[in-house]
Amino acid sequence: MQMLRERRNGTGGKGGSQMVQMCFGSRRNVSIPEKRVESLIDAARTDFEHLVLVNDNTPTLPLRFQAQIFDVFRQHLQTPVDEHLCEKDDPYEWIMFSLKGMIMLGTAFFERNAVNMQCFINCWPDIFKWLQALFVVREACDREGPYEKGRYTQLIGEAYNICLHIFPKALEEEEVIGLAIRVCIGDRFSNDEDHFILQPFLACMVQYEDITDVVSRSAEKMLEACDLTAEDLVDKIVARLKRTSTQTTPMDLQKLMQLANTLGNILYLHPSLTEACQRSSVGSCLVAILKVLMDKRNYSAHYKEAALSVLATICGCSSFRAPKFAHGIVEEGILILLPRAASLGSDPTCKTMAIGILDQLLSCLTYSADVVDICRDELRKIYSSNSQFVSMLDSSPKDFQVTWGSFIALLLENAVLRCLFKKSYAPENGTCANRDCRRLMARAKFMKCAGCAFTLYCSPLCQKAGWGSHRMRCKNLDGEHLNILRFRNQRLPRRMTTLHIQRYWTTIVRLSQEKGILLKHLAVRVSYDKFPFSMQVFDWRGALNEATKIPHLALAAETLHHSGGSQRNLILVLVHMQETDYPCIVFVEDKWTRGFRIPQATKDLERTTFVDDHGKPLVCEEVDALRVGVCLAKKYAVDMGKTVWDNAVLHRATEKVLEEFEQELLVDSNSVE
Repeated sequence: MQMLRERRNGTGGKGGSQMVQMCFGSRRNVSIPEKRVESLIDAARTDFEHLVLVNDNTPTLPLRFQAQIFDVFRQHLQTPVDEHLCEKDDPYEWIMFSLKGMIMLGTAFFERNAVNMQCFINCWPDIFKWLQALFVVREACDREGPYEKGRYTQLIGEAYNICLHIFPKALEEEEVIGLAIRVCIGDRFSNDEDHFILQPFLACMVQYEDITDVVSRSAEKMLEACDLTAEDLVDKIVARLKRTSTQTTPMDLQKLMQLANTLGNILYLHPSLTEACQRSSVGSCLVAILKVLMDKRNYSAHYKEAALSVLATICGCSSFRAPKFAHGIVEEGILILLPRAASLGSDPTCKTMAIGILDQLLSCLTYSADVVDICRDELRKIYSSNSQFVSMLDSSPKDFQVTWGSFIALLLENAVLRCLFKKSYAPENGTCANRDCRRLMARAKFMKCAGCAFTLYCSPLCQKAGWGSHRMRCKNLDGEHLNILRFRNQRLPRRMTTLHIQRYWTTIVRLSQEKGILLKHLAVRVSYDKFPFSMQVFDWRGALNEATKIPHLALAAETLHHSGGSQRNLILVLVHMQETDYPCIVFVEDKWTRGFRIPQATKDLERTTFVDDHGKPLVCEEVDALRVGVCLAKKYAVDMGKTVWDNAVLHRATEKVLEEFEQELLVDSNSVE
């Protein structure tokens, strides 16, 4: 090159011209005149070796050359794809170096002034068209070649990151989101390597506080185009997490954090992906990785950061309160990790997320008998075999300890109730929906309407007689509201709710009087989505007036409407779980919540479990079967040298309670549904 000959001869322009340091391949840095630098940059428009040279020196050249350099890269990127592929030797090399050079200019160059920013905005369509074109040949682009070129993986990630800072609105375009999701899904290369790129997807997700229809639609299209189900994609990410966390070489913490963040983001992309992330296997995998990160002997700040990312994903998945996910994380050992997680460093985020996971488990204790059983079993193991756990819990943040205390108290209550229910305590009753019958008997003995699977009849004759009044509301139900009425996992929460309404009946009546609601019009909404749980009273006639908006609630209220207030012990109850109201008709009778005479040693203060709509705690005025069962379980655990979670302890406590109800419990063994 003429410039190199001039350097060797000691020439280089007129005396006094400003000199610039440049690196020529493997040779040391040399000084060349500024005018020659401008000529070299201009030559990069047509000569590939000059383009490589400019690319190599882009980070070190003075700022005054950067606009000229960008213009060279932009010229190559503006070339139509077909034209470029036909006219150039190694056409993708030209584009790879142009993209790499633009990225090496960095966000700082484009943020420097409005002109530079507008240059990037104008160039983005060309950048994106080449990112799409290079995607087809990404395997070849990511291999080592004759030149030291930028990898496609790095280029697309950095391009999206710059776009996030300079032109974030572009990340809302369906094609841009689609490519980000596509490279996140990944492929297997010819060497059987699982290749995927996460940064573009994560950049798109930063742009959204709430997932829009565009993002959701893009996710759905990409899954269809790749012939993948939502579960397939989630399984891919989970498998990558497992491989990364178990690799024999030093763990790639950056990759692990990106994978955890990706899983935490796709959770919100589409309902099918949300459901796929709620599986027990996903929860088990995340907790297993958290254990690996927290059990490292040399626990560095990098490991803490990675643990925080995984903990955030567990917290996000838990926020949907899916019993299967709760079961998976508890079975894998989340409970023993939470006190340590709450104490990770000085960052309050760890404590907040640990408390958040416990809060979600509190709700699941009411939704699912399986979650009650697995939590009880895990705590039995922890308290009986881990001598350090109590001291670890005592050293955790105070507000975490408060939430842990609420979790323990509710779990013990529900474990006692589970044992009592199994022994036929407080069986469920129902009433025939035929207005001319209104027969009251054990709920399990009724038949259900085949259409809505909600309305109860004592016989085919009653169902036929009641069809005239029931037909219209039953036929008006759409798929969404039918699914709510047919939801099969509401038996335990319905039964627990019925008992708690009986326990707090005096307070409920007082609240209804304060609102001017007659008992025959009384309905109760019990929400389990946030602890302490809430009870709100309302007039069920409002549901009849909103029949077009809430047809499933109107159908439930129909039963009370046709009774004409003749049976005041029947009330409409809405069990609110996972942001959905599940209606049921319950029969209130106070014999199951009458007071006990108990030894002084078993008297204990009851924690607040329910509040009214003003946040005021509800009080059970009687020392009833549940309260006594909890107190006796604690007493017998000490007497027997076991934990309160032991089956023998709970059995003995509930047997003692049931002695008080011997006459009331002489019911048919099949009276419980």
